[in-house]
Amino acid sequence: VEDGHGHAEQAKLVLQVTDEGRGLPRAVSTALTEGRYDQKDSPRGLGIRVIRDLVQRLGGLVVVTNASEGERGSCIIVTLPLGGRNAAARC
Repeated sequence: VEDGHGHAEQAKLVLQVTDEGRGLPRAVSTALTEGRYDQKDSPRGLGIRVIRDLVQRLGGLVVVTNASEGERGSCIIVTLPLGGRNAAARC
């Protein structure tokens, strides 16, 4: 939990998941972060779309980074605002 560090910035919950696997396919990364993807390479199932939509409705952000060329792994960071009078209305 980040408290906004005494500024006008709202407190937020930051979730980070890192792995050392093959990394996320570009289509999945794009679907999570931008909400668009090429139909032929589209992620299967509803999971990616549900995560993206829930995070957006809660006023949050998803950031995905893949390891550099020749390295392995991915990092997904989900940031969600905490509190505020409109938080319940967004759910």
